[in-house]
Amino acid sequence: MARRTVAVVVLGMALLTGAVACGGGRDGAAHCGTADLRWKATRTSGDGREEPAAVLSATNKGGAPCALDGYPELDAHVGKAQGTTAKPQPGRETPDRVVLEPGETADFALFYDPEPDSDYCFMDGVLDPSLYVYPPHPAPDDHGTPAELTDAKGRHVPAQICGDDVRIGPARLR
Repeated sequence: MARRTVAVVVLGMALLTGAVACGGGRDGAAHCGTADLRWKATRTSGDGREEPAAVLSATNKGGAPCALDGYPELDAHVGKAQGTTAKPQPGRETPDRVVLEPGETADFALFYDPEPDSDYCFMDGVLDPSLYVYPPHPAPDDHGTPAELTDAKGRHVPAQICGDDVRIGPARLR
């Protein structure tokens, strides 16, 4: 009987350790990886100050729930020249854990200046900066994915970032 109890305890500890090692949270969902997600960036009519200039969407294309436990990393760059990485909005540095069921989508508001104040624009739309997205807590072999900026109808729109930074809001389930 004692051996059976020890075996059950050891098996339980192994399962618990495995869940933690795989990124499982209290809800049992592992962290979303690039293979689990379809990313989409959509330009909005917002000015980038009060209203978002764009929305970054992540859809779970996998067969099991996965968790966005943090902010994705969004990099915008022009070749090897200038670039910027999105940072959380001030006062929103600690994100909520969002579990995406298969087919479910979460949106992140993107705040940046899409229009030049004068003749200067940090990343002019003529240069069509590249956008690249990494999930929160990527695995060491997770290299992210490119994301194309489109309008609401899905047509390509050149990314134009005129301020020096991009701020990202917390995930909101659709």
